[in-house]
Amino acid sequence: MDVHGLFALLVLASFSGDNTNYWIGRYVGPCVFKRERSRFFNPAHIERTQRFYEKHGGYYFGNIPVVKYNLTLFILGIIVVSIMPGNIEFMRRKLGNAKN
Repeated sequence: MDVHGLFALLVLASFSGDNTNYWIGRYVGPCVFKRERSRFFNPAHIERTQRFYEKHGGYYFGNIPVVKYNLTLFILGIIVVSIMPGNIEFMRRKLGNAKN
């Protein structure tokens, strides 16, 4: 499987999906909000959501002090843990070849 072609396809798919959802929301969104109450839209839910965001902020975990001040370390930890299996296998093969 061509890795470069797969990467290009995934980038294209993510870009297309994001834009498709944006345009659907831009077109359908105002129609949904014009109705008093529809099958998929309940104004009470919107009010409840707005109260939640006013109380807790735009995103929940970003307002927790531990996350706010240590997010960089957390992301670096995820990167290190995700790279470790490849590095371990590389070292095993390198050391295995050195012994032979």
